[in-house]
Amino acid sequence: MDQKNLVALAMENRTPAEKIGLACKLMGLDPAAYTHLDNGRKSMTAGNLLRGWLKKEADAAGRLQAECGLSDVEVDAYVAPEAKPRAARPVAETKVSSTLPIPELNWVEAKPEYAGDGSRIVRMSPDAIFSADVIGA
Repeated sequence: MDQKNLVALAMENRTPAEKIGLACKLMGLDPAAYTHLDNGRKSMTAGNLLRGWLKKEADAAGRLQAECGLSDVEVDAYVAPEAKPRAARPVAETKVSSTLPIPELNWVEAKPEYAGDGSRIVRMSPDAIFSADVIGA
């Protein structure tokens, strides 16, 4: 028997509150501990709890089947619905170049300027200031 199918079939057609209630009942947990979760997280948590419980306890599968009234034939015949295929993102065409174009530099140096640490700075434009040591000027 496929345990993933068993969990999926046991949780099918149940509300999120019923799913978490079922998991808590079988595992001996308090469902009130999960009331703060939204419906999606309740469903996900219930499935995770049940799958973990099935791995840990030997008689868990039989207890889950009995609680939900499922037969072996139903579990073995269950086929999970297929997920919708996701659309592929369009790939942007890019051109690869081994060298990057270097923009022409306009030096706007009217008088020497110095930074607070004493290093000389060079104005590339009214907005761009570089250390003379960094650009080799």
